[in-house]
Amino acid sequence: MGVPGLWDILRPAASTHSLMHLAMSNQAEGQREDLSGYRLGIDISLWFHHSQKSVGGGENAQLRLILYRLARLHKMLVLPVLVFDGPHRPEWKRGRAGSGRVHWMVASVKEMAAAFGFQCHQAPGEAEAELVYLEREGLIDGMLTDDVDALLFGGQTVIQNPSSGLNSNKNNPVLNAAGEDDGNHVRIFTASTIKDHVDVKLNQSGLILIAILVGGDYKSSEGSDLAGCGIHIAYGLARCGFGDELVHAVCSSSSEIDLRQSLKTWRDALRKELATNARGFLPRKQPRLASNLTDKFPNLAVVRAYTHPITSASLQRHVSFDWNRQSNITALATFCENKLGWSASKILKYFRNTIWTGSIIRMMWDDALL
Repeated sequence: MGVPGLWDILRPAASTHSLMHLAMSNQAEGQREDLSGYRLGIDISLWFHHSQKSVGGGENAQLRLILYRLARLHKMLVLPVLVFDGPHRPEWKRGRAGSGRVHWMVASVKEMAAAFGFQCHQAPGEAEAELVYLEREGLIDGMLTDDVDALLFGGQTVIQNPSSGLNSNKNNPVLNAAGEDDGNHVRIFTASTIKDHVDVKLNQSGLILIAILVGGDYKSSEGSDLAGCGIHIAYGLARCGFGDELVHAVCSSSSEIDLRQSLKTWRDALRKELATNARGFLPRKQPRLASNLTDKFPNLAVVRAYTHPITSASLQRHVSFDWNRQSNITALATFCENKLGWSASKILKYFRNTIWTGSIIRMMWDDALL
């Protein structure tokens, strides 16, 4: 999701760890004064999308997939925050009007999360942008999402979902030290590594440039990409620094006249580079693309959707979390009975094999902190 082909460009900068290792390392390295656990923000809308592909039988198979994922996190020293998309998302995404309808799973997933003792948070706009805000405020340590837009919004630690059933992981499985796909390891991207890695060298502005050249999730009815521009051409232009110049012009121009002049200068330089490949970052000269670049490019509404997304900060909303919540086993068992249609024997078997392990681990950890 996000920008087609961009994860492939960024993959050399990724590292691979198990979530449990990540949580334990976070504690051992003393990255925070408290030792409460690794605070993980989750783009829950993507889990809804994943669950639609669930092929398991039984009542409410989609909810069951969410339950299994939350139960896995329950067994780790992870403190999840499920972040839901809000009503102020852009009206256009990939050329389609955004839907204001609330997903049918929202209420049930919030009930399930509360039973686990996990946090839920309603973003005013895009969940990915809100996750970046929460990270910037020090409220979470990292974010779990498959949407590369999280990096475009300024995310510092982005973790892809570990499920081996996802298409991205089928094509590029995340392997452990033994070379096996155990379903527990994740691919982690940090902004600092993406910027410094010799085979990537991209910052946030460069990522935004690639999105508006190739076409990302944000695509208004007027269009927002450069027709015919592929991911490798866009990457080459980003390496030239055109993203830095564009974002600086949009964010720092003192007036509309100043902005128009800065964008004219920027477009002229971009056309020249496409036509000549003077800096050598393009696969070859692109005179046709240079001629395709009109004075209407870029669409500033799309650029600003990346540079100035709607978050709790832009609406001046205060956000805080209670990290001391405990799981409610009775409430979770009731949920499994009422929403999943499980029998008492099935609930007992599943809880004995999965849920109680997590509860014991968390009780032991809480005792160690006293």
